[in-house]
Amino acid sequence: MKNLLKESLMMLYADSPSIQNLLNQIEYDTLSVQYQKELDARISREDFKEVEDFLASEKYVRYVIAVNGASMAMTRDLLELMKFVTSENEGEIN
Repeated sequence: MKNLLKESLMMLYADSPSIQNLLNQIEYDTLSVQYQKELDARISREDFKEVEDFLASEKYVRYVIAVNGASMAMTRDLLELMKFVTSENEGEIN
């Protein structure tokens, strides 16, 4: 659990090297007990495990790849549409 706490904090402060440096110096054993209590108050351990298992699954990897790929494809399509709409073609309405 201490790795989860540390990883969560590191992601939250990914854009702040000085805070990440401090986070790397913390002893997480004591904090992980309180973190587990806070986590248990918000989600059951069974639900947590179910989600953790899903996030580690091949199905989730395929989902992320599909969503990212579709988003990238749409970004290209939207860029082309924006270029067309903002182009100045005399005598034509875009």
